[in-house]
Amino acid sequence: MAKKKKTTDKEERISETDLMFLKLALPRDIVRESNHLKINECYRTYVVAYSYPSHIEDLMIARLQDLDGVIITLDLTPTPRNVALQNISSSMQELRAREINDQKDAEALQDSYDYSDLQELHGVITRANEHIISHTLRFLVTGQTENELKENVKNVRDTLKIYGIESYVPENELLMEYKTTTLPADTVKKPLPLYSTLSRQFPFRYESHYDPNGTYFGPTASGGQVFLDPTLNDQSQQRLSYDLVLCGVKGSGKSATMKSMIQDIICCGHRAIVLDEEGEFTDMVKKLGGALVSPFDKSGRINILDFPRSQLTDPDDPSALSAYAAGISRVETFFKQLVPDMTILESDALKSVLHRLYHRFGITETSNPSAIPAEDMPSISDALEEIQQTLDQPELTDSRRETYENLESYVRSVSVQEGFGALFDCKSSIDISSAPFVVIDLSLLSQMEPRVYNAMLYAALSLSWQAVYENREYNRSLSEEDQRRHLVIAITEAHRYLNTKNPAGLEFIEKLVRRARKYDAGLWFDSQRARDFMPASNSESAEKIKTIFELVQYKAVLKLDSASVPVMQELFPQFTESELLSATSFRPGQMLLSLGNGVKLRVRKHIPEDDLKYFGGGRERE
Repeated sequence: MAKKKKTTDKEERISETDLMFLKLALPRDIVRESNHLKINECYRTYVVAYSYPSHIEDLMIARLQDLDGVIITLDLTPTPRNVALQNISSSMQELRAREINDQKDAEALQDSYDYSDLQELHGVITRANEHIISHTLRFLVTGQTENELKENVKNVRDTLKIYGIESYVPENELLMEYKTTTLPADTVKKPLPLYSTLSRQFPFRYESHYDPNGTYFGPTASGGQVFLDPTLNDQSQQRLSYDLVLCGVKGSGKSATMKSMIQDIICCGHRAIVLDEEGEFTDMVKKLGGALVSPFDKSGRINILDFPRSQLTDPDDPSALSAYAAGISRVETFFKQLVPDMTILESDALKSVLHRLYHRFGITETSNPSAIPAEDMPSISDALEEIQQTLDQPELTDSRRETYENLESYVRSVSVQEGFGALFDCKSSIDISSAPFVVIDLSLLSQMEPRVYNAMLYAALSLSWQAVYENREYNRSLSEEDQRRHLVIAITEAHRYLNTKNPAGLEFIEKLVRRARKYDAGLWFDSQRARDFMPASNSESAEKIKTIFELVQYKAVLKLDSASVPVMQELFPQFTESELLSATSFRPGQMLLSLGNGVKLRVRKHIPEDDLKYFGGGRERE
């Protein structure tokens, strides 16, 4: 008879190191409440997902990882194929059985959708070798106070609803949920297709972007890094222009982001001209040694009747004008902005006055503007005098006299004899041709009536476009390609100019956006009121706005209010509704950034602490 083998229990010993670890790792005190636990001095609870939409978006679970201060666990259990098919068949039978009951139309319709989805799933399992994974998705939510915990739970559940996910807090079962942090716990057992859904979630994704000559832009939500060169011209990436639009509510970090990007551009040897709606760039232009143009400052004024300081033409563009003709056209458009109802006869009369005026000052089509001092150019007062001399002619017909009298009132309204004379009736007192950074301060104009503001903004834009031509001539003279200089024209609070109430301004902006790339230039816009871009209208102006946004290469969406999401989806169709809804909870500087060609990044603009001191705005310190 064989002797039984004697068995002994293995002695387990806990060392002092183990005890020290347990004292540090395990909680000293757990207080159980129905809907939360208080562990040491921290409040925590769990949110569990229990219902999903029929079709889950790609990377949905990946995006959920961007929730701040939340730990996510995903418990997975393989489901045998025969069990999965049996469960699906049972569910289909139950839905069929419900048809005999009196159901409301909405319930019957929903059951038909569910039955169709189960039928489709049954087909892919039997014919496409699909597998089903049972899973439970949990969110560990914490807070320093009970109120903070409630707010964080609400934020998590609201975010889940954006993706069509229903969730609950397992009240009175939280101690058991606490143990699931370290133990397998697929308690909900929600089925999920492995290949068609789960494999497309990539929960451990890593986003990053690197341009060869890019400057550091900031970290992505997944911990990657973005080095961006907005002047990159890459056919393979379909990055063909340098235009940019930034949208975000007040306090979203929009202004600080714009300033930081402009500073990066200047530091790389390029130029920037900013049309400053709020007067936010004054400290920055002083810090960087740029030029400040201000209609209210005698040392920084521009004469609307002045010409570009160099004689530039565009041989590649058959519609290009000489400096003389361009000057006449600029003044004409200025007055059309100031007087939107100006007639064709009045416009022709204005051009006739300007021709006579410039000839009186010895300026003709063959003159070289760069050789004419600014003080020798005519001003608004001179134009008013020329009109009054015409009115003194006794041979004028009654209709012509009426035209010139109307024209006199238009020109007088911007002369020194009227209130706006200080803005427009002056000699140019600043030359911006050599300054790498120029700020045109429009802040005091923002409270004036729209026609005056639009006229001055047009004058500023036309001045900026002069710099674009000069920049192209500079690049043509270079022998080394890496010395090429780019120019950015930034328009802050662009909805003031880019809206359906200003068709002339829209047409001008559209031309700039279409042509800027040829001249190594780009237009950058920012606005906190996206809804102002697109009022409820199907007008030609509304279509022109859509065209402008389609032509813009880079789109950045910062923090939004939920009411603007439908408008943003119309303006930026490259972002999904759930992506735009997620932007409602962004921190300052955090954004959705589209580079074109389907490349989208969730990134936060990095701004050094020292820069924030003179950037100002609502961006919080890092």
